[in-house]
Amino acid sequence: MKKLGFALTATAVLLALAAAAVASDDYADTIEGWTATTVQMDVGKMVIVRIGVMEWSTADERADLLNALQTGGSEAVVQYLAQQSEKGFVKFPNTAAYQMHYAYQVEKEGKRYVVMATDRPAGNFMARAATDTVENNISMLSLELDPETGKGEGQMIAGAEVSFDEKTNTLKIEHVGTQPIRFTSVKAIKQKKKKDKD
Repeated sequence: MKKLGFALTATAVLLALAAAAVASDDYADTIEGWTATTVQMDVGKMVIVRIGVMEWSTADERADLLNALQTGGSEAVVQYLAQQSEKGFVKFPNTAAYQMHYAYQVEKEGKRYVVMATDRPAGNFMARAATDTVENNISMLSLELDPETGKGEGQMIAGAEVSFDEKTNTLKIEHVGTQPIRFTSVKAIKQKKKKDKD
């Protein structure tokens, strides 16, 4: 038991050191960032995922995305996202950063919600978590955070099918062909830059 306890403690220390080491490089151009842990399905081990935002999508851009969804469905959303600049990234271990073309935040009922999306299909890490062929190019990430501490949880869906809920005026997201990748222990990264206006 003592050896197991030591091993767990050592692993926790290494994960903390790894998070500290990536903060200065991967988040250099961001206005906000987080680390999160998830399970790498093919090897069954916990790994660190890095998430960053360079620029928040505006309320007008959100309205444009919703309009595209209402008028043309998921295909129109893919076309809309393809025309947007990079807003942020998600970086899985041993992969290049995965560009996100939409990043929006909102606070509701004491929680802060962050939604990021891109028109690009899943990268290799997410493909390994697939249970079927991904037919939809939209990939979406969502975080549910404590506004004060920046801690929380989230998930990422490769092959998301999106629709619009008129009753709540929100996006409805369903996964297609893959199980969502769950993010646990989401933690905010301290930023040197001031946040841009929403």
